[in-house]
Amino acid sequence: MLVVVEIEQLLRQFGSGKVWAVNTTACTTYLQYMVNNPTMEAKWDL
Repeated sequence: MLVVVEIEQLLRQFGSGKVWAVNTTACTTYLQYMVNNPTMEAKWDL
């Protein structure tokens, strides 16, 4: 929770109203996520 508070303070001080979120992950982590979480197309039977 402390990280969220610090990010909020930085955005209030220096923010321009836009936030960019960047994430990196290992291929195995991504594949494990995709196996356990079906895509929106699969959920909605598209």
